[in-house]
Amino acid sequence: MGFHPVTGFEVVFKLLLLGFNPLKRSRNFVVGTFLLLCTAITALVFISLVLMRGLSKIVDLQHQSFDLASKERKLKQQEKVIIATMLDSEIRENREKIDAYLLVYEETLRDFEDQERKPKYQSSGDIVQKQPSLSRSVFDGNTHRLEMVGGQLASDLIHYYARIKTVPEYIDIEPETPVEEAQSLIISCVENAKKLRALSDDIADKFVSYALVKPKTQ
Repeated sequence: MGFHPVTGFEVVFKLLLLGFNPLKRSRNFVVGTFLLLCTAITALVFISLVLMRGLSKIVDLQHQSFDLASKERKLKQQEKVIIATMLDSEIRENREKIDAYLLVYEETLRDFEDQERKPKYQSSGDIVQKQPSLSRSVFDGNTHRLEMVGGQLASDLIHYYARIKTVPEYIDIEPETPVEEAQSLIISCVENAKKLRALSDDIADKFVSYALVKPKTQ
């Protein structure tokens, strides 16, 4: 059997008979590549939309958080002003009570200055109220909120109310009590009341200077 050389034409012809079509394979490759690119682009678009939606939710949550924080600050500021206003009113009320107390006992001291007549207590004795009867219900009801008005002012309030008596002490002065002793007792009561009045004024001024309450018009 002799060898028959195969020509290029015969090779192509046989490949065509077997179904091999290079043009068709090239077209399929292009179509496949295009579909792959479309799939990749679609996936990227989808991922981008998901990311944008996620970022939008994060931004919305941040805005909500900022809004809540802002509302919380406003509520705390309002609560601070309310507490300061109530305390200021109680202190000013105490100030008026101190003035009334001083009016009585400064008049009593003037009786000692009249050398032509005996002091009234020498007739039947007297009862001296050692300090004015003052209020502290607002303070006692808000001790756990004092830090809201500031550390220094809270400390001043604590020291102020430590001096306040809702139920005052009373001292009996017998008719035979020496004048100097009776006078000295009343002077001490008056001086202590004046110090408490000065503290009342100081704290009331601080409420105004810290912009916690509006200044009172005369």
